[in-house]
This record gives sequence, structure tokens and C-alpha cells, in this order.
Amino acid sequence: MSVVVASARAYAPPGLCATHAARFATGRRGVPRSREWRVVGMDGMRTGSGFGMSLDDDDLTLLLIAQNIRFRVAARLPTKNQTGYQIRPECDLFGRKAIPVHVQDFLTNNGLPAQNRYTRDEHLNRLLRLIKPFVHFTKEPKGYLAASRHLGCLPTIRKHGDVIDALGVLDNAV
Repeated sequence: MSVVVASARAYAPPGLCATHAARFATGRRGVPRSREWRVVGMDGMRTGSGFGMSLDDDDLTLLLIAQNIRFRVAARLPTKNQTGYQIRPECDLFGRKAIPVHVQDFLTNNGLPAQNRYTRDEHLNRLLRLIKPFVHFTKEPKGYLAASRHLGCLPTIRKHGDVIDALGVLDNAV
């Protein structure tokens, strides 16, 4: 049995050369780790290979996003569309709740606008790439797989025949 504890400094295992120890002490993009989480045993000793499981601030933010994100292929009947149907992959981030400030900063640093619903292919592609390590923490892992499978392959709907083609693509994938 193990518990997760926080440590204020990075842990470099003994026997590493100075270059690797310095690289281990920094997080992504060479930024020093401000907070690190490790798995330790009940007796306070580190478990596993000695490296432990460490999560920096970006990973914790991604975990928060993954717990609140919902991917799906949505089929709607809006009034503004000529064909009457809208079939596309989309992502709801926090639903109707407000997005926390540190999540907004994280999204803008990764080239995404801070919004609750994403429908553009380039935004969805970037979100899918970011959330991939945490896919099992999402609300609907099957929705993640469906959105990643159909992103960019559903035809643009301009006529009623395109609706039938899009539904055929969805049926063939299942």
C-alpha cells in the first residue's frame, strides 16, 4: 500500500553524474520543478525503482483537465444549417463551470484559447495530444477514442447526401 506525499525539492537518485542530476531536477522545458509528487510507502521509504512517480505542475493541471473533459462525436439539429444536421467531433472542457485561472494560463501557453467547448480540428488535435497520457482519467474514455478516430475524416456537411455519408462513416467505424 502506498500514499502520495508532496516534496518541495526534486529527488535525484544517487550515482547520477552532474549533467543527469541537473536534468532530473528540472521539469519540462528546463523549468525547475516547483512542486513534485512521489509515491512512497507507509513507512516513508520510496517505492519502486528509486525514481518514484513525479508529477510537476503541468501534469497536475493536465490531470485536472482530464478529470473534467468530455470528448464525443455530436449530432445536432441546429436551425442555422441548410441541411438541418451538424455531425462533428467536439470537446467540452468544464461544462458550464468556470475555467480556473491556472488552467486558462496552461491552455494559452499550449496555443489553445480558454473556452469550454472546442470544435475546430486543430484545437481538438492539440487537446487529444495533451490528454493522451491521462485518457483513463477522463469522464468518457470511449468518447476520447471516438473523437480521435473521427477527427478530420468526417465529410463536411453541405447537402443531405453528405449527412448520409457522415452517418455511413460513423456506422463503418463501429
